Amino acid sequence: MTVSIGGRAVLGVRERLAHALRQHRGRDATRVFVVSLPAVDPRQLLGFLPGEDAYAWQSPDGEHEVGLGIARRLEERGRSRFEKLRESAAALFASTDVVHLDGGAERPLRLFGGAAFDTDSAKDPDWEPFGDCAFVLPRLALVESGDITELRVAIRGDADAAELESVLDQVERLSSFLAASERQQPMAPPAFRARPRAPEPVPASWMRQVEEVRAAIRRGDVGKVVAARRTVVEIGVAADPVEILDRLEGRASGCTRFCFRRQGKLFVGATPERLIRRSGAWVVTHALAGSIARDGDLGGAAARLLASVKDSAEHCFVVDHLRGHLGALCASLEVGDRPRIRELRSLLHLETPVSGRLREDVHILDLVSALHPTPAVGGVPTAAAVRWVRDHEEHPRGWYSGPVGWFDQRGDGDFAVALRALLLTGGRALMFAGAGIVADSDPVAEYQETEVKLGGLRAVIEPIEAARGERELAVL
Repeated sequence: MTVSIGGRAVLGVRERLAHALRQHRGRDATRVFVVSLPAVDPRQLLGFLPGEDAYAWQSPDGEHEVGLGIARRLEERGRSRFEKLRESAAALFASTDVVHLDGGAERPLRLFGGAAFDTDSAKDPDWEPFGDCAFVLPRLALVESGDITELRVAIRGDADAAELESVLDQVERLSSFLAASERQQPMAPPAFRARPRAPEPVPASWMRQVEEVRAAIRRGDVGKVVAARRTVVEIGVAADPVEILDRLEGRASGCTRFCFRRQGKLFVGATPERLIRRSGAWVVTHALAGSIARDGDLGGAAARLLASVKDSAEHCFVVDHLRGHLGALCASLEVGDRPRIRELRSLLHLETPVSGRLREDVHILDLVSALHPTPAVGGVPTAAAVRWVRDHEEHPRGWYSGPVGWFDQRGDGDFAVALRALLLTGGRALMFAGAGIVADSDPVAEYQETEVKLGGLRAVIEPIEAARGERELAVL
């Protein structure tokens, strides 16, 4: 339900909300009040109440939203987690009113969150706060919309007088916090030159893992498995999510940047891979598989990637996966004739665009359930490859390579695959990278591919390590 009441620009944000609450007193519904503010960077919200759970989402399409705190949290588990989430979200949307205090443009209510790569793979202590599949309606949100920013404040219908007063005080403090931040000159992250890294020998565990996948392929158990590895770096200090997002922006333009903070743990990344976007009857995605390190000879690297039989086979697995699942749901489906080159700072990928028009109304969560995991992060056939990952990988993936994003009350949404990501927990940075293993994969070359992917994350973390070292020297 959406309600609009006249703008009261002369009142402060706190007073306007208090006035609106008096108008809506006694209603059972959760209420989301929307107030227009002068343009501010939504990421500033991450610095307000840094101990609170939060999320940040910035897509190449220009969507930018940051949420703080939890008004409602939906969490599901098991193989039917997305179906159960859709049902619980429908009940939440039906019992939530959106109140525009400025009569602004209406935007359907959204829930943000994500899911683990595999059911129950978030049981590891490092991942446990994130859950198997969890989405939130935040207590506070800043949404960038052109030259204005929307402040959204969610208040549960069962909130008592003390809770309402607490929320109003929090909004007042946020207004002061944003005003103070606006007066400060924005500072770019300090320049940092990454330390050169000597090549490391390929671990025996990786060689063994790749050979086990190739043996499974020869037996006919699987056709491809995406093997992931985890690297842990001790940073010893809490990381600033805004600084990390800024550094990721400098290294991963054109990617979707995301951040989820749960109980002090931070999962953050910049992924080049979209899983699926739905807008009404239209769906958009792409096949992104097949990689080569980007070097000085860009044209030569691109030509080698396009000519690679191994990478072309990997890519075709993903194209066929998308064509098969979306083709069954779409009245029309357009798939690129041949892959093109997707340029990133340190890598080149094969990419094939895919778009279609749905035959009937299919919720974005049903599309996510059908497509995840693609062969780009799981393997072929899907069930056998996921089973291999579950049984053989040393560390649970948690949300790494899982779907993250948002969906709204219309069934629209946008989901990315959580790649090029790291988990910051307890003074450690857990970094993840994977490579697609097929019959003729070279274990050393596949390891080097994961090293290139991890290199971008190390460049984000190394300034934090360096700052810690400087502080330790200063103490000595």
